[in-house]
Amino acid sequence: MDSDYLKVAIEKKSDTIYVISVNGRLDETTFDGFKHDIAKVRSIQAHIIVDMTELKYISSLGIRSFFDLKTDLAQKKKKLTLVGADDNIVHIFSLLGLWKTFEHFENTGDALAYIQKNE
Repeated sequence: MDSDYLKVAIEKKSDTIYVISVNGRLDETTFDGFKHDIAKVRSIQAHIIVDMTELKYISSLGIRSFFDLKTDLAQKKKKLTLVGADDNIVHIFSLLGLWKTFEHFENTGDALAYIQKNE
């Protein structure tokens, strides 16, 4: 896998919940592709779970994209939750003081249960 690699998969769990799985690096070189990939889901009135299990690195620009998405969803009364972030990803969010601003879970099942309970 080269350093400019990011794979994004989008899965519809229900009419109101989508899971975006990210694999690779989300940084300045992959940001535009990521933005394009999530535009489809961003326009839908749905909760979004971001599965970060295979995310190897995220830059401040990548974190900003999640923060912007979170803000957009909040205006629609929808949630953005993060799952599966490893210690390195959590550390990068924490350095910017942003980890606690996101709802986060160990796995997609826990995030789904949370969203369904609070819909």
